[in-house]
Amino acid sequence: TVGALVFVGLSSACGGAWILHRSAPAERKALFKPDGPRLQRLARQLTYGGGAGVALICLPAGLLGLGLGPTLIMAGLFLLPAGLVSLSASREVEKKDKEIGVFLRAVGGFASSTGTTVGESLDRLDFSSFPAIRSDLERLQARMRASIDHRLCWRKFSEEIGSRLIMETSVLFNDALGLGSAAATHGLFAAYYSELTSTLRASRTLV
Repeated sequence: TVGALVFVGLSSACGGAWILHRSAPAERKALFKPDGPRLQRLARQLTYGGGAGVALICLPAGLLGLGLGPTLIMAGLFLLPAGLVSLSASREVEKKDKEIGVFLRAVGGFASSTGTTVGESLDRLDFSSFPAIRSDLERLQARMRASIDHRLCWRKFSEEIGSRLIMETSVLFNDALGLGSAAATHGLFAAYYSELTSTLRASRTLV
């Protein structure tokens, strides 16, 4: 009877996890690249350090007879800082994702209404309206002023900001401009894509 109950419990747990995975599949929001924002770089370093601590200290201690429970607790403590910093980095990315759509719509509309390029429009926009991505926009503006290829500028911008959604959105916006699309039109489409993704994320979180 106990064995049957254990089997039913395990089956229920696995079935529930499968249903949640099908209803709200996992999504990678942050890129965690070596040249990403400070929190993502710190999370990478802590992950490598924690993994090294688990391999060099916890694993030998478990093999020498420390016991499974204490060994797992020690491993969790080694990896805890990386997890906490990663959560903070993910929250930072979520704040940036909420602002990118408004920014692209604003810069596209400004470029079309004034008849200027996107680079010139960046010089006239007030970045204080986008506090989460303000420092990233200032670096993008400096690179555009230096007459660096705009595709390289936008790619570096999306890599440093550390968001997968912003990388996809900026690529869409840039490619459309390169093909001759009106800045206002595609800025609106890019903003719609970003906001739709944020809405779907909120629905997934509720699930």
